[in-house]
Amino acid sequence: MLTAVERPLLLATFQPVAAWWQPHPNTTWQIVLSAPLKPPYLSPPPDSTTLVIALDGDLFDNACNNNWPTIKKSGYKTLCYFSAGSYEGWRPDASSFLPADLGNPLDGWPGEKWLDTRSGNVRAIMRKRLDLAVEQGCDGADPDNIDAYDNDGGGLNLTASDAWD
Repeated sequence: MLTAVERPLLLATFQPVAAWWQPHPNTTWQIVLSAPLKPPYLSPPPDSTTLVIALDGDLFDNACNNNWPTIKKSGYKTLCYFSAGSYEGWRPDASSFLPADLGNPLDGWPGEKWLDTRSGNVRAIMRKRLDLAVEQGCDGADPDNIDAYDNDGGGLNLTASDAWD
């Protein structure tokens, strides 16, 4: 049990949690993964009357030129895409993966291999990617390729329960 002196000290050590964005079911967004996002950030169809609220772009491509804070200042919510289940040899953290972390190549995606999502090393790399998204001010993450279980286990005998904790 805490004493009357310890209780306020303990409470003083806790940092308040900032409010976090929770998109509504009809939230509109645009996904741009082919290149870094550039002003005006979106190109809606000429007949579009839908207001885009969130932009979903590549975490690394937009972090390297500090795009994410600029996009947020423009009033958009940001979703940072990264592959959480596949190795991509061109990523800045690619050398962090171990040979044992890599599975079969992804069909139709040259240079990508399934990752062993059970690996402590893979999970540590993904935590760093999420940390980067937080540092960049992303409102959400868009982790891709977590379905190796539905693709012959990625050559690693992965199951659906390996896709989450």
